[in-house]
Amino acid sequence: MAPKATFLIEPAMKNTGPALAAATAHLLAEKGPDALMLVMPSDHAIDRPDILMNEVRKHQNMGQGRILSFGIKPRQASSRFGYILPQGDSAKFIEKPERADAKKLIAQGAYWNSGIWMARVGTMQALFKELAPDLWQSAQNAVTYARHDGIYTYLEPRYFNNCPTISVDRAVMEKAGAITMVPLDLRWRDLGTWPSMMVHLTGL
Repeated sequence: MAPKATFLIEPAMKNTGPALAAATAHLLAEKGPDALMLVMPSDHAIDRPDILMNEVRKHQNMGQGRILSFGIKPRQASSRFGYILPQGDSAKFIEKPERADAKKLIAQGAYWNSGIWMARVGTMQALFKELAPDLWQSAQNAVTYARHDGIYTYLEPRYFNNCPTISVDRAVMEKAGAITMVPLDLRWRDLGTWPSMMVHLTGL
């Protein structure tokens, strides 16, 4: 039998930081700290998902304390994407630089930040508590006092609306020191804008 899906419903748009803090708190309560989180934005197109899933399976036994972030080999310099710069055993996140800076980053070996990453729930809990404690507390309370309706969990607005509007990269990833980049060489598109959707549909 397939596992039951659960949808967390946000009462307001607060960017990816609060969304993933709430997801972490939900999984912590339901599955425990050793559960594995695989975060994948919904507005992306990947022409070879088998390549990605092979890497996911390869690293599914990863331990606590590490984050694996999947970087995409860049086709050109762009200010539309964040970047990941490998630095020895770790990696540095750079959020949407200017195009000239993006060129320099690519020359240094940076990859596009796909927004796809995986970690143990306990790892993310510890990072949120250390690096964004107010965000974590509000998101955790929003989960604790959430309303449940079948497969839907409605996060409690009183607490969720107290979360700052911030990306998970700004809140946690840029300050976390235990990130390892997994490089992917595949055709990947971020479909978050109408122009990018048009390019994807027409191939132009």
